[in-house]
Amino acid sequence: MDRDVDSVDTKKDVDTRTDVDTRTDVDTQTDMDTDVDSKPPTQRRRAVIMKWTQRWKSPVEFTKPLEDQTVEEEATATLECEVSRENAEVCWFRDGQEVRKNKKYDITVDGRKRVLLIHDCTLDDSKTYTCDAKDFKTSCFLNVERKCSISGSRDSEGRPLVVRWFKDGSEIRKGKKYEIIAQGRQHILIVHKSAFDDEAEYECDAKTSKSSGMLTVVGKNRRTCGLRGFCSSLEEEARFTKNLSSVEGTETDSVRLICEVSKPSADVSWYKGDEEVPEGGRYDQIVDGKRRILVIQDLKISDAGEYNCRLSASIRTSGNLKINGWFLLFLALSSFPWL
Repeated sequence: MDRDVDSVDTKKDVDTRTDVDTRTDVDTQTDMDTDVDSKPPTQRRRAVIMKWTQRWKSPVEFTKPLEDQTVEEEATATLECEVSRENAEVCWFRDGQEVRKNKKYDITVDGRKRVLLIHDCTLDDSKTYTCDAKDFKTSCFLNVERKCSISGSRDSEGRPLVVRWFKDGSEIRKGKKYEIIAQGRQHILIVHKSAFDDEAEYECDAKTSKSSGMLTVVGKNRRTCGLRGFCSSLEEEARFTKNLSSVEGTETDSVRLICEVSKPSADVSWYKGDEEVPEGGRYDQIVDGKRRILVIQDLKISDAGEYNCRLSASIRTSGNLKINGWFLLFLALSSFPWL
């Protein structure tokens, strides 16, 4: 009889512990569900989107953009940039026309570096070059300068080579206005206190070889100009010292596109593709020393695309703006009922 009582008591104890454990598990699961459900809908949606976007293949970006280059005729120009992934595929373009590898152009890949070599440069190679990775692009301007083609410092009879300078056919004499310098094989004409009257065709004559070009005076600030047997602007042309980088933004947020120029006084224009960006409204164009900044507020999906900052028709830098739309991502994920 005593054994039967003990058995009943033991069974009651086991049942009691089982009931307690079951209630504890249920309560714990309920608390976890409550924690998830208690989060605001926006946070839950963003958490889900972040989880899924991490699984998507990230676009190729440029970690080091192209930089403007200046070379002399017959030299080799090296245009180099870096991408975010070693296996990234890129295409090269010259003023919108795709560049293919041949004797003139050499395209190389070295890890994350992408290099375009332009051999035996001519004046016609002064163009805008672009490296395109589909999602993002980077561009630069190549400036090819003409050089004086004097092959030696002495003539065929061993005498020092005499080089003469001409302006519109009239020989130039050394004086206060003009300074003529010979440094080995390099011959230089310096025009002091240059004015619009100095616009003319200049010629460097070494008897057996000649080089000539038109000298154009541009801008308001005119200064001393040095010529090395080729035409040159009397005012050093502004250029981009830091190119635009491609950026990303989210709908309703704002982004800043930033580049730098060589002169604080340089004027620039902003474009989306070939259409000039208006001032005011959602757009703010800022000048900060040498930095030029375009701020786009209250982003829309339609704002995505290529933007470029221009010093002139041929001197520009460009970058891509990518917009991440919450609504589009939500629609893409709405087919998953458990989200």
